[in-house]
Amino acid sequence: MELAGIKFGLNALRNVPDAERHAFHQLDSQFHSMNRLVVEFDATVAVFDYASLHWNHPRREENEPASDFSRRQLEMRQISRWPGILAHNAVMIVYHYHRAIVSIAACMHRSPTISMHFAYSELIKIRKSLNSDFPKFEDIRNQVAHYIERAGELNTLEKHAVGRVFIGNGLIGRTFANTIDGKLHTIDISAASTEKLNNTASLIFSLYDQAVGQIMDEKQRQYWIKNFENGSVPNL
Repeated sequence: MELAGIKFGLNALRNVPDAERHAFHQLDSQFHSMNRLVVEFDATVAVFDYASLHWNHPRREENEPASDFSRRQLEMRQISRWPGILAHNAVMIVYHYHRAIVSIAACMHRSPTISMHFAYSELIKIRKSLNSDFPKFEDIRNQVAHYIERAGELNTLEKHAVGRVFIGNGLIGRTFANTIDGKLHTIDISAASTEKLNNTASLIFSLYDQAVGQIMDEKQRQYWIKNFENGSVPNL
């Protein structure tokens, strides 16, 4: 998987007032956070797949010492717990990914220079699309983070069940499922979910590049594009 990237780094912003540079450094940090979260989700899927592939019910082999069989049983019990732990991690990654996008929008607003060129309407569309890809992600995150408190509430089953069925942090195959407010909500621990996150980053980075490209003068813009396409990033 090829990670999304930006064409115009911080060194390209010579025309931005000094007072606004802190906002751009925060932007740079959030861009890196988005890519890091994509990598972490991808790794989560990889370990999930490994656990699913290698887990089995061990059987004692002929003449196998009891201690060796016990050790293999313990290993399999541990591996059997990995998918649930990884699913919880995936939910938190999606939540933090959304928060990074919120922070990016806030950073844009703190820089009038770029704010006047940034397509906020497109960012709203991107966020809506991501919300559609991961519906009720915040509620699912809260279910993971506060499961014990909610499990102790008397009306939890009545409030959240679909009919008579209540699912709390359930894992069905590679689908993490919860019933919340009478509806079923899921997140897939899959390469397709990783791709959705990476594509979202690519779209947001493109909006940033378009805005910064309008700030830069033409000679500077062409210099950066040429070097970016050649695989090197100039240090102006």
